[in-house]
Parts: sequence; structure tokens; C-alpha cells
Amino acid sequence: EALACMPAFKGDRVVMTAAVRQDWRALRLASAKLCADRSLVLLAVGQDGGALRFASEALREDREVVAAAVLSDGEALQFAGPGLRGDR
Repeated sequence: EALACMPAFKGDRVVMTAAVRQDWRALRLASAKLCADRSLVLLAVGQDGGALRFASEALREDREVVAAAVLSDGEALQFAGPGLRGDR
């Protein structure tokens, strides 16, 4: 939660990667650019598929990212882009 008080770090990839490694929920504090960073989002959804809700629209349509999220938590499919929600 300390990151919420320090907006300058929201766009810092090194800081946000360390934060997401500690707790996937840190992704919700990341800048839009970092929420579109595939490796950062994969790190978060690997811990909890629910992190998919904080990913960029493009990554919510990325089959590999969505698969990793669903593997972690089947409920994460609800956060997938419309093009992937019907996939089995």
C-alpha cells in the first residue's frame, strides 16, 4: 500500500516488478503502460488469476495470458476479453 502514496513509482518497472513479486495486487497500482507489460502481468496472474482484471485490454485478449490466469484461478475467465470468454 505504500506505493499508493508514491505515484512516481507506478511507472517504474523495477519497483513494480518487485512489488508484484511480493503481492500480485500491486498490479492494480501500476501505470497503464505497465498493466500492458506482458511479463509483469504474467507474473501477477501466475500468483492469482484475478490479477487479469488489472491487465490492459490487449492482454485480456492474449490467449497465453488468459490461459495462465485461468490455470491459476478458473474464475479469472470473467476478466478475459470478449473474444476469449467463449473459448474452451
